[in-house]
Amino acid sequence: MTENGPPWEQAVHAVLNGMSIRKAARTFPGVEREALRRRVHGLVDMHEKEGRRPVYLSRGHEQGVVEVVAARSHMGICIEEPEMRYIIRQCALAHNPKGVVPPAFPNNKWISRFVKSHKKELSFRKPQILDEKRAEHSTEEVVRGYASRLEPVLRGVSPECIWNCDETGVCAQGTAKTRVLCSRGLAANTRRSHDRENVSIMGCANAAGGRLPPMYIFAGEFRKPGWLDAAVKDAVCAMTESSNVNGNMFLHWLKFFVRCIGAARPQVLILDGHFAHLSHAAVEFAISKGVKLFLLPSHTSHFLQPLDVSVFREFKTFYNDAVSGFPALKGLGKAALPTRDDIPALTKVPFVKAFKSTTICRGFFNSGIFPFNVDIMLEKMVGSLSSRHKLGLPHHAALETSALDLQLTDRERKQLERKGLDVDAIKVVAFHAKNLTIPKVNSRTRGGYLTPLMTKGVLLTGPEMHEAFRIHSEMKAMQAADQESRRLRRFTNKLDAQALRDAKRGDASRELVERRSMRVEDLAAHSIRRAAQRANAVTIKARKKAETQQAKETQRANRKRCPAECRAKAAEPQRKRRPLQDITPGQISILKSSQ
Repeated sequence: MTENGPPWEQAVHAVLNGMSIRKAARTFPGVEREALRRRVHGLVDMHEKEGRRPVYLSRGHEQGVVEVVAARSHMGICIEEPEMRYIIRQCALAHNPKGVVPPAFPNNKWISRFVKSHKKELSFRKPQILDEKRAEHSTEEVVRGYASRLEPVLRGVSPECIWNCDETGVCAQGTAKTRVLCSRGLAANTRRSHDRENVSIMGCANAAGGRLPPMYIFAGEFRKPGWLDAAVKDAVCAMTESSNVNGNMFLHWLKFFVRCIGAARPQVLILDGHFAHLSHAAVEFAISKGVKLFLLPSHTSHFLQPLDVSVFREFKTFYNDAVSGFPALKGLGKAALPTRDDIPALTKVPFVKAFKSTTICRGFFNSGIFPFNVDIMLEKMVGSLSSRHKLGLPHHAALETSALDLQLTDRERKQLERKGLDVDAIKVVAFHAKNLTIPKVNSRTRGGYLTPLMTKGVLLTGPEMHEAFRIHSEMKAMQAADQESRRLRRFTNKLDAQALRDAKRGDASRELVERRSMRVEDLAAHSIRRAAQRANAVTIKARKKAETQQAKETQRANRKRCPAECRAKAAEPQRKRRPLQDITPGQISILKSSQ
């Protein structure tokens, strides 16, 4: 220790005797707490002189960290502070393989200095939620396909005829995002209205900065005449069951849109592809009025819809300010809090301030619609890295698969240096790419549920629910086993019946074959008998014919011998025969006895 140096030995001796490092740093003049801690733990010598502040990261490492933050921002997975600390610490360990990196590095002060030194590229902000569906559909293929369909539609159309419509919802309670002053130990609260009923606002603007009056959509069936007294000029009011736009309401708004846009044609209306906006009647009406409806790709409105990109974000900020200032507007003596009926009046000033010409034009420019620019669409895309993003991330574009091993040859190093790339930055990017895990949404499990019949209307604890479900599963398994046994029994019976039918069918077929063979034999015998009968009949017929012919010839010969005698015999009267019915039974018996 020098003559004018801090009393390190006394401070270390006091700490070893039980005094805390913090108290010793306050007690002994010129002693800093961190320097005393290092001397107490033996990290530095007792009389070590203070030198330059150690450098833990090279410029290349810092450039790589900044590029990793930019890439993660484009992917919609911004880096949180703990992960940022981990990446920076790994870079420090790689940069100082033999040096000593403090266990607390990097601390909050170092992170703040790092962000401040790169304030043009980095900033701490509260993130917005990007759901997995939007990230999944935010791809370069989707954007280029959308741009290829949109470009011919916008070709030759003036900016006054390019419109975008969208709806947003507000309630009288607003959101409490402002910072307040509160006593220590007490909860910080702000008093707001109890009315949480949603009111939708349908806004529409064109690429030239013009806007249409809004449409307020309330939930219910009946509307109050005074709702729009203090609202935006020429605003309209509608009622639906859920305060959201449906197909019928969109058709009415489309008719209002046609009345407001004038006679210039064609008109292009860009809107999101929500099913509630479209109906067959609305499409036919738009075609008949010369309005081209163009739908945005699903789940891409967060960077492709002009009103979502710039206008509605400012509108929500101005509206929350208006809700906070509503008691002062009405007077503190009245302790006024807004309700659903005050929303049209509350949104008048925020709507006019948010729907400024410059804000609207900035929304159309940042979404790449007017002037039409595919590169801006790709640059503003959030959810995945596009080719446009990689132009601003040279180390990501130069990263090869082989570089993931963090091993480069001297030739590869020189080639990268000639391209203006830093090897340390590429190592940081490669390390991040190797350890990056993109989160995915797990599908809901198809587990069993407890029905009211299973719980019997009783509140159950976790173990009781598992026990009830186990009993139900066992009963269900028993029922399934019984059902399976019945099914097997039915199947066995079916097989037996089929075998019996097959046996009967075989017996019947054999019997039929036998009958057919017997029938063939019978037919042959019958044919022989029929042939014999026919031959016998022919013989008998020929014999009878011969006998008849012979009788005729004999009669003819007799007539020629005695013609007179034959004629006399023929002329004799014939004895009349007595009918059989006139003979009595007695006469019949006499005749029989005489015979």
